[in-house]
Amino acid sequence: MDNFDYLIKKAVDEEIEFPSRYDNTMNSTIKKLEKKKYGYISNIIRTIITILMTLLGITGVCFATNEIYQYIQQGKAMTDGLTYRENGTIESLIDSDMQYDQDSRFYYKIITDDENYQKYKNTIPELPEMSLEDLNENALIILGSVLPRDSFEGNLKISNVYSVDKITYIQLTKDDSANKNNSNLIYAIVHKDEISDNVKIIIDYITINNPDFENVQNLSSDYSVDEAIKDGCVVVEKGILKSANESKLLELENIKSEEQKFVRIYNKVSEDIVNIIDIMYFDGLFYKNSTNIKDQKRQTNHSSFESVRRGIGESEDGIKNIIYSGIFQTCDDGLNGGISIIIFKGE
Repeated sequence: MDNFDYLIKKAVDEEIEFPSRYDNTMNSTIKKLEKKKYGYISNIIRTIITILMTLLGITGVCFATNEIYQYIQQGKAMTDGLTYRENGTIESLIDSDMQYDQDSRFYYKIITDDENYQKYKNTIPELPEMSLEDLNENALIILGSVLPRDSFEGNLKISNVYSVDKITYIQLTKDDSANKNNSNLIYAIVHKDEISDNVKIIIDYITINNPDFENVQNLSSDYSVDEAIKDGCVVVEKGILKSANESKLLELENIKSEEQKFVRIYNKVSEDIVNIIDIMYFDGLFYKNSTNIKDQKRQTNHSSFESVRRGIGESEDGIKNIIYSGIFQTCDDGLNGGISIIIFKGE
């Protein structure tokens, strides 16, 4: 019985102690999967344990999570090594050797041998120490970012690594213990059993819901300007403010840190693009989800920022525009980045 088999057995035998009210969840799910292959079962059990531990919020059990997912070490760093060009060459590690995940906008490299490890370690001294013996059993996952990331994405950590159907999933979540935007490199050492040929990076974004508004996924693609006004949205149609409630946006600019606030914006750009923009403020950050309800896939774009700023801009033809932007700090030296929220014509 290998280490993971043993840990799964411990979980099923309740040596990892969950309250009794969760026994049925564990046991019934495992019974349903008895006829499945063990590899699939183990990944499902991992998911069950993760959910239970999230519900419990018990520090001692969280340590067990790291062991179950076979983490040896994980961490973050701010480094110049990702973009360093040796002897004036035009290629850095990111240019020449790392792969790019379009959805998460992270560059990544999975190192399983000493030659590649030495290549990266010599350029990025912040990486952890690994011996030949370590690399025989373990792999080093490196995630790198070049462009500034917003307030939420600039503060991520690797929370889970698992393999299903020949895809390695690298899961990222918010690191509440770290300073904001203080790293451009994230790494983790995991067992090689978790490494497959293909890689998918998943960011666990904050879910934005408000009981006073319909879930964006349930809105009709024909959801109209009049309906949105009736529902209390800030409504903009083709650059013109249609609702008489800009005050909701002004409240975001002047919000206090202890407050919680939700605003929904209906932005009809054209007949084919109707963006529903949900903004929620809590725990000192604004979270923004934007979804085009005319798009069948209804993929949501996520962003976050620390403050809201109202500005006035003037177009070439002299028309004044009201511009609401989200502002976030990009790094420790105080530089700021901006995210567009909504633009409409001023009076």
